[in-house]
Amino acid sequence: MIACLKDTSSRDQALAVLSASRESLLNARTSTEARLELMREAANDELFMADLNATLEDFRDADKLDFAYQTVNSKQQTVNGKQQKASEE
Repeated sequence: MIACLKDTSSRDQALAVLSASRESLLNARTSTEARLELMREAANDELFMADLNATLEDFRDADKLDFAYQTVNSKQQTVNGKQQKASEE
């Protein structure tokens, strides 16, 4: 806000802008309330829900791939740990 004020702005003008900004922030709904309201609106928005469903469909295999990667990675760590213990002995 202050950046948009010209260098010639008086101190009083700057304080007025700051005061108005402060009042605006203090009177605004909390972010939790705002988020809940946006979620309510989105749940009733047919276009949003169609896009969400299309996105979910696009990524439906991602969880399977991630689980497979984690499983392989976990097994490899187990093998590496056994090899390290054997080399220490």
